[in-house]
Amino acid sequence: MATKLDSKAITAIAVIVALAAFASPYFTGYATATGCTGIATLVTEPATATVGLPINVMLSGLNGCTVGSRISVRENGCNGPEAAKIRCTTSACTDSATFSEAVPNTYRLVACIDRVGNGRYLQLGEQALSVAKAVDKIDLAVSDLKVPNRVLAGVDFVPTFKISNLGTVTSTYGLYKYGISQGSKQYSGSTPSFTIVDGKSQLIELPSGIYLQQKGKYTLTITVDPYGSYDEVSKANNVAQIEFEVV
Repeated sequence: MATKLDSKAITAIAVIVALAAFASPYFTGYATATGCTGIATLVTEPATATVGLPINVMLSGLNGCTVGSRISVRENGCNGPEAAKIRCTTSACTDSATFSEAVPNTYRLVACIDRVGNGRYLQLGEQALSVAKAVDKIDLAVSDLKVPNRVLAGVDFVPTFKISNLGTVTSTYGLYKYGISQGSKQYSGSTPSFTIVDGKSQLIELPSGIYLQQKGKYTLTITVDPYGSYDEVSKANNVAQIEFEVV
């Protein structure tokens, strides 16, 4: 025999269902990215960064998103703490946000894309995973490489450049190497030393006595830590080049 429920009982049931939904480990309250279709890809750039420095998180592969939608990027799943929030400025939501971490670790990041508006992120394509690392290391970089505006054949010239330590550990001793090339001809330079504390930079002049007898175009290359003595955050910023002409 069917039982007739009064309005109070119906209300009580509705409250219980709502509470159960919120108790779900996948219900986060960030049901704001409805309408998005496609399979999302989450990319972190750089994938490895010094602790405290920003890491970009970027989305691609989506379409149909409502402009102004927000996609929460969270640590260790959609019920984890929020690392960043991406706001869609186009329907493709090819947007980015930044986050930083003060503790060295490997972070598993998930973009939580609520397609159906229920806050559960259980449908296919509602989660996109990426991994980022925050490390406590040296990060040597060479930049601002310059030569005089006019380099004369047979006359000394003094190039300058900057070596920086973008990391969080002091470089107690380091080497850099310079070389000059003209086509297939290579002129190797010496490997002077330097010391740079963390987070600092140093303007460096190449040793005096550098000159070139032949006129023409040349390439000057500076490499910091040329022998790989340090375990760095990245080696991609260890080299700088500049072309110049001897007249």
